[in-house]
Amino acid sequence: MREKAHDILNRYLEAELGRSFVLPDVGEISRQRASFLARFGPEQLAKMSGPELLRQLPHNRSNDQPMDYWLEFKNDAEFNFRLFGSISGGSAAKYGPWQEKKTGSWRAKKPGSRSIHDISEDEALLALEERRTELLEAVDAVKAFHGQPIQDVDLQAIQSAIEAAAPRWNTSAWLHKYLHMNFPDLVTWNATQAWSEAELYCVGVVPLGTGLYAQDIQIIRFWNSLPALAELPTQLRYRVGKGLAPRDHWCLGLAGKLSAGKEMLAHEHLALGPAKVGNLSEVIALNKKRDIRTAIETAFQDADLSPQLHGVRDLTELAYRLKEGSIVALFQDASTIVAVGRVTGSYRYVKGAERPHQLPVRWHHKESFETSMPVQVGTKLLMLDPTHEVVADIEASLLANGVGPWQNFSTFDGAGGPGARPASVVPAAAGGQKFAPPPLEGIARHVVDMLDRKRQVILYGPPGTGKTYHAERIALEVVARNNFNCLPSQLSDRQRDTVYGRGGTDPYVATCTFHPMYSYEDFIEGYRPDGEGFQLEPGIFKRMATAARAQPNKRFVLIIDEINRGNIPKIFGELITLIEASKRGTTSSLLPLSKKPFTVPPNLMVIGTMNTADRSILLLDTALRRRFAFKELLPEPHLLRSGFIADISLSTWLRALNRRIVEQLGRDGRNLQVGHAYLMPGGKPAATLARIGEIVRDELWPLLQEYCYEDPNKLGNILAADKGGVYDREAANLKFDLFEPGREDELVTALTAIVTPEDKRHDALLEDDVPDDDDGEEPVITEAASE
Repeated sequence: MREKAHDILNRYLEAELGRSFVLPDVGEISRQRASFLARFGPEQLAKMSGPELLRQLPHNRSNDQPMDYWLEFKNDAEFNFRLFGSISGGSAAKYGPWQEKKTGSWRAKKPGSRSIHDISEDEALLALEERRTELLEAVDAVKAFHGQPIQDVDLQAIQSAIEAAAPRWNTSAWLHKYLHMNFPDLVTWNATQAWSEAELYCVGVVPLGTGLYAQDIQIIRFWNSLPALAELPTQLRYRVGKGLAPRDHWCLGLAGKLSAGKEMLAHEHLALGPAKVGNLSEVIALNKKRDIRTAIETAFQDADLSPQLHGVRDLTELAYRLKEGSIVALFQDASTIVAVGRVTGSYRYVKGAERPHQLPVRWHHKESFETSMPVQVGTKLLMLDPTHEVVADIEASLLANGVGPWQNFSTFDGAGGPGARPASVVPAAAGGQKFAPPPLEGIARHVVDMLDRKRQVILYGPPGTGKTYHAERIALEVVARNNFNCLPSQLSDRQRDTVYGRGGTDPYVATCTFHPMYSYEDFIEGYRPDGEGFQLEPGIFKRMATAARAQPNKRFVLIIDEINRGNIPKIFGELITLIEASKRGTTSSLLPLSKKPFTVPPNLMVIGTMNTADRSILLLDTALRRRFAFKELLPEPHLLRSGFIADISLSTWLRALNRRIVEQLGRDGRNLQVGHAYLMPGGKPAATLARIGEIVRDELWPLLQEYCYEDPNKLGNILAADKGGVYDREAANLKFDLFEPGREDELVTALTAIVTPEDKRHDALLEDDVPDDDDGEEPVITEAASE
């Protein structure tokens, strides 16, 4: 499997390198590296006196751009820190002493502690001299290997040499980046071991657990082994691995129960028992692992099951540690994997199923293959250590099936690609009972609860927050679950035609759009020309109500898009009273044109959407507001985490943009934010810089112009004009030339100018899944443990 993955990757690069997949300009990289070394190279650092060292090395109040700033933040024409790997995150304390700009106090971490305290300037200088000494000795240690063929470099020798030269700082990201600046042919741009391990196992190579610098040599050797990269300099080859991110790897043993594995593959989930243990959704909300485990043990006891069974541990792992993006492999036996997939969602409970505790999984590899070594998994759910040989096997199977971060890799002819997926089959519940769809989650569950209570809901929020998408999705969920007892994905083509009335039947789901010319006659009833005169015809709401009354056991949903753009009191007329939940099916009103009594049946739901950039809900008719439930949809930047502008995630970028919009537009800013959907063409985060540029130029720029009408100063502030952003204050216009081919690096710099270090830190706090300090983890399975 690993050899197959190696061959596929090489053939992809032969076909796509320089076309859909482009590496940065090595000349520009070399120029910027020389600029850094001219100021902070080993020779320059060695000559610095005490006061100069205080000014040039750490963050301090007298120099805005010391070496530590260059390594982590500097981003201009002279030097772009992203070209050499990101070491962002944490505080200034990770470098040792630093000086507070406001107070002038020198600060540092207490030895052996997380707490930070004030120190004297002499103490700061002493610590910085010790840091410089280790840095220079580490440079000398690597220099001893410089010039050797990479195949001759002893992995453990180079690792040990750096550890001996820099006993305190050898694991620090800043030292690794500094050594990369000096020796790019020996030290890669991956600043942490987790990312180096990922670059190895994601291409089917087993990471050696001997340290970051040993893994650098492994990485360089792998990319050197690809003939497609032979003409490139070493420092460009390993940049092909950009985007190979760390992730967890889990294995579940089937122990011969192949029927359970087939059921998981057919319905795309990972499932655990026992069936006697009920819904764990409330347990998961406890957050802390020890609390979750205690609650699961209690559930076992309540079900008269022994809490000593490994099932407690497995359910705890499923509830607490498996997350979206985790990789899962199903084992037929200790040496045979039958499927590999990626977790795509959160926990759900399917009542009546034999294995009711489930996580949705997108299965990519569905053919058996032998692993390099056995894993004694039995029927347990186990997490593998990143250095385990089988992790490389699992990742190689994904690579062979077209799963990778590279442009066009999934559709490349040489890879397996996603391929055709079998149609979903409705799973049978235990004992032959009728299948019950799993409960809804998140926004869908909240909106359906509102519909059950009020019968009509308005989804409102800024543009691009997915209001129409959620309305359509929730309408289909309601109809599929109630009318067909299945999930939307399990509807047959014939059933789907019935849902939308494509076979001439009355639709279960219909949509209309309000606008200034939309009228009562369009919505309820009105006269229409028929060639001989005028005939009274029902509008869309009356037609839906008539069909719903004829099928009282079915659900019908009418979606009203842009509901606030119409004259709502005029359009609804007497419906303002009749749609109220307590009046449905009991209160009637005489329609003024047909002179017939009309009631609204309780099984007709209404979902409206409203763009708050156009109109506030406060401007809606008071009677209407009382009869509708309202669900606000705001931007969800976390949906963009897998998209990037250079090393800045689209989630961070969108949060930064919306922060600036709110700051500049005041009380209206909340309703004028930019929604995540703008950056999700086709439902996925924009994957290329070109696509992101098109969205900014053609969609976001006109939107921001409208928001900041006649106030170019606000436009400039939002788009960071004073920091090299995409807005030109002098021309009072977008820098359209940056969006032309060949200026990608300049465009990246301009687009990311809106992002501040504080934005990065804030985003990391929002999205990092940090376990509690006092929550001990179960040990992962290493090679030794699995033998």
